[in-house]
Amino acid sequence: WNEISIKYGYQSTLPSIYDFLLEVFNNNFILSEPTGQANQRCFSLLSHWKDSVKYKDSFGEISDKIAVDLDIDFHGKAAHSAVAPEQGVNAISMASEVLSNFPAGRLNKQTVANVGIIKGGTAANVVPELVSINGEIRSFDLSEIDELIRRLTTCCSLTEKKFGGTIDIHQQIGFHGFKLESGMKVIRDLDEKFQLMGLEPNPLVYYGGSDANVYNAKGIPTVNLGIGARNPHSMSEYICVKD
Repeated sequence: WNEISIKYGYQSTLPSIYDFLLEVFNNNFILSEPTGQANQRCFSLLSHWKDSVKYKDSFGEISDKIAVDLDIDFHGKAAHSAVAPEQGVNAISMASEVLSNFPAGRLNKQTVANVGIIKGGTAANVVPELVSINGEIRSFDLSEIDELIRRLTTCCSLTEKKFGGTIDIHQQIGFHGFKLESGMKVIRDLDEKFQLMGLEPNPLVYYGGSDANVYNAKGIPTVNLGIGARNPHSMSEYICVKD
């Protein structure tokens, strides 16, 4: 760990491979492009590791624990929209350009992406100078997240050149996923209680996040029990009386 600290700048009171890789991914990539000697080393580390058949299984196991929050700021230039619109740079148009060229929704069986918040502008007669959007990417494959961020970065770069504004992308780990094996004590105890209650467990893979993600990331095995909610986060969300 001392050598890793010297070479990659990683420090932790409780060092682990999992924590180290999260630190590398979260703190050493700016717009998914390595900068500086330390970042270049980290980029090379992940690139060689994920491309190696020898470590393929380990990479997959850790990769399914990554979800990324994205905050993107579009900086244009304010101007009077009627008197001198040509002097302005429309940040809303910039954001629209990026959003129309970036995928959203369920992209495949492993990956989903979403933009949930967009805000900006000051008045109907002012060319908007700033627009901010907030979104996320969730995937069981770190390489897919990395590829989507690269695609987003390229799209933003082209948009900057087209409109003459600037775009800032901020990314951070939103929450870590987890995988619980059937032989774990917490699962065995839960199965026992279910049997006493006459219930049959129905384990599944779920994209949602909860406090269980936080506890498991801290090394405390935790099971998230579904409450029976249907159509979550929609205007038609409901739960059956029997549940």
